[in-house]
Amino acid sequence: MSASFYDLLKYAATGQASPSMTYYDKMRASTLMGGGTVQTLTGIPPLSFKSDGTPLISWSMKGNGSQSGTPSPDNIIMPTFCGVRTANVMPAGEKKTVTIRGITFESDGNGRYHVYGTSTGSASAQFNLAYGFTTPISISNGGQGTLSIFNDGDNANVVIAFYNGTEKVDDWRSTPKNRTSTAYNAIGNKYIDVVRITVASGETVDMIISPEFTNDGVLPSGFEPFGWAEKITCAGQTTPVYLGQVSTVRRLKKLVLTGNEDFHADTVDENRSVFWLALADCAGNFGFCSHIDWKSAYQPTEYDRIVWVKQVRRVFISISNNYISAQTVQAFREYITSQYANGTPFTLWYVLSAPETRIVNEPLCKIGDYADELSSANAAVTIPTVKGSNTLTVDTDLQPSEMTITFKG
Repeated sequence: MSASFYDLLKYAATGQASPSMTYYDKMRASTLMGGGTVQTLTGIPPLSFKSDGTPLISWSMKGNGSQSGTPSPDNIIMPTFCGVRTANVMPAGEKKTVTIRGITFESDGNGRYHVYGTSTGSASAQFNLAYGFTTPISISNGGQGTLSIFNDGDNANVVIAFYNGTEKVDDWRSTPKNRTSTAYNAIGNKYIDVVRITVASGETVDMIISPEFTNDGVLPSGFEPFGWAEKITCAGQTTPVYLGQVSTVRRLKKLVLTGNEDFHADTVDENRSVFWLALADCAGNFGFCSHIDWKSAYQPTEYDRIVWVKQVRRVFISISNNYISAQTVQAFREYITSQYANGTPFTLWYVLSAPETRIVNEPLCKIGDYADELSSANAAVTIPTVKGSNTLTVDTDLQPSEMTITFKG
């Protein structure tokens, strides 16, 4: 039975064939796109292919995960996943919109602040950062830090200030346009967790302000959001996909322990203490842990081990007694709290009982046969090609475990 006209159009646009389509149908469909054949290639980047020069029709990639060595409280090992950190080391402010004295302050939650209106008096709004960070030391002071305000207007009466709680650390006026510095002093090596933007009375403004700190010794040419990205290069052009801005299918979850969790004691002996935490959304008896080796089965005699037990949907953490002050839940909680405060949080990655499609500003993970996935269906970007031979690469140390591209050859 011949394919319907709709099926032909769908295949021509997406490369997705209906079950009834024959080879002849696919050839007919390719003519609807002005020549060329729709092709699909799956593999691990770099991917080499021949194209007619039109952009990719569709693409998708699956995450990856690796942990080199055996972690222990004395040998913390963070796993490696698929993605690259952006140059921006300043977390974004909370997403919210407030209007004060005629001025609207609008944070998109990705580090951009839109300020517009006419002020009937001095107007200011405060935005808490996703979490606090310590600013890098500037290049002129012996560090690698830079500060860019990326203000798209020039107005000395619009000021952005950086705070540690309620204490102002430094402020910068929005002049000149796209103000940058490699020689800042007052704000260098300071803890910041709040930004506040102020507009003086009587000002009419319409400005976007996007503050960015980097710590690589290079002034950025434009604003880049904080967090993680997949950067795809093809035809000599690199296209970033910022994971904090697009939905992905997540089959794995990252859990950072702070010490506020509902821990319970299980058993203790002269060598180790065992504590457990309920993980109702966990589905697999394997995962990664930064501080302890994750085992697939529970061995009561082992210590410095972690395992999830399906029957009770709990994760059990067996830890040597020399790492905690006493064999109590409180002592274990204090240990977890101290690790978080020291910047070495006790972190778990595990398989979710059901996939979740949402925005997660984390690299794409893979544990066992389960992998997070990013696709062009959610990332509104165009990947170009050139006519003839192309090579597509992904800028990440750990490559996707699988990538599929659909193109016209």
